[in-house]
Amino acid sequence: MIRHVIFLATVSAIAGCAQPDHTPNSANPAHCLAAFNSADYWIQKEPGRHALQLELTGNAMTLYLFDKLRKQGRLGAVRSETRAFIKATGDDAKIMSKLLIECGNALQSEPDFKDNQAHWLRLARRGNARCQQDQSCRAAP
Repeated sequence: MIRHVIFLATVSAIAGCAQPDHTPNSANPAHCLAAFNSADYWIQKEPGRHALQLELTGNAMTLYLFDKLRKQGRLGAVRSETRAFIKATGDDAKIMSKLLIECGNALQSEPDFKDNQAHWLRLARRGNARCQQDQSCRAAP
């Protein structure tokens, strides 16, 4: 019986140490994906061309991160961490807005994204329903 208690206490302590850090961090792709997801939700509620451009930029960044994480074999784990981060922060607008700016700036300074941004925007336009309904958006290079 005592062995079981010690075992459970040890497992609980180890599990507690393995909990993800929910302090917003723009270097953490899971936190950036959460911020892009939050922004996408709110932007889709806004009509107009400016909102569509913001949505496409966020979608391009998300696609780039997905591709990068897939190539690293980390996409599944990061998706789980993203969901946990959203749940832990309650999708707080202040946290997500700050993260959105920091993550966007970080990606814009990443040479691989910056050099291929047109490619990611093309993919984002192709997969965006609002863009497909807008001739000028569909026709953009």
